[in-house]
Amino acid sequence: ELYVIVQDSNNRKAVIPHPDPYAALGLTWSEWLIPLSDISAAGVNLARVTKMSICVGNPNTPQPDGTGIVWIDDIRVVKPAAAQ
Repeated sequence: ELYVIVQDSNNRKAVIPHPDPYAALGLTWSEWLIPLSDISAAGVNLARVTKMSICVGNPNTPQPDGTGIVWIDDIRVVKPAAAQ
């Protein structure tokens, strides 16, 4: 599994799993959009984010020392497009 953890200054965490459980096994680039509302719904204060982690494995039983390569690029926060 591929997932993101976003944490704020009060140690509130949002664990956001990738919708494709096999995303970490893909051989081509793919975009993953995470709405900020998914993070704030978990109680994270978006104005006080202090840490973001991108993880592979089971978030309930994390294990150290995996092997492989994961390429990550273009991490950004943008305003949603205006409704047309």
